[in-house]
Amino acid sequence: MSGLERFAYPVTSLEDLAPPVRSALAAQLMPGETLQQIIFAPRQDQYAARGWLGKWLSLRFFWQRTPDWVLALTGERLLVATISEAAGTPSVSVAPLADLLWLELGTILLYSWFAWSWADGGQPRQQRVYFNTVRDDLFWRMVNTIRRTIVARSGLPHSAGERRLEVFAGLPYKFRNLVPHRLMLPGERVQAMAYQPAIWSKVGPVRLPAGASDGGRPESGAPAGGAR
Repeated sequence: MSGLERFAYPVTSLEDLAPPVRSALAAQLMPGETLQQIIFAPRQDQYAARGWLGKWLSLRFFWQRTPDWVLALTGERLLVATISEAAGTPSVSVAPLADLLWLELGTILLYSWFAWSWADGGQPRQQRVYFNTVRDDLFWRMVNTIRRTIVARSGLPHSAGERRLEVFAGLPYKFRNLVPHRLMLPGERVQAMAYQPAIWSKVGPVRLPAGASDGGRPESGAPAGGAR
């Protein structure tokens, strides 16, 4: 697989999908449920660590290929069809937006992922979809649509006034740029801000990462870079 086949792309309707995928997703839709966004995320090649021939080779890396995924967002739920090369029929997971526990959108160069967890019968479930960063705009759109939906249904009062973005002025540039321009929704207002600088370990070059929180209205957000 090469070229544009590696990149996620938007799908206009279920009719544009392969028949097995279309049937698997359509069977999960409730009467009157409307699709808001569909993304096809093609399989990606990624490294996976495997132990082999004892301890001295345990950190050797091998390539593995992910399945294809189709993400379908409605006003109520997030449906994902997983299409593996071995299985003939796609499997479908369904996460009600009201039951989401967290969202995560992470990026390392051209390697990106979208992950989420939800409550299912009193137990947490989790799913992760990998994609090439070139089309991360599709996933940011989906994440922010989910966030806006959750906020609108929370019943929390809207906090009017200035957004108070000046509180980020003293932070390192990556936080000063990321938090107000990527993580905060349009119109969202800062209530308080806390910043934890990186803490270096005394036993080696390992360190705890720095972190910043905008302290805005409670919602299920999706930071980048692997933070939740």
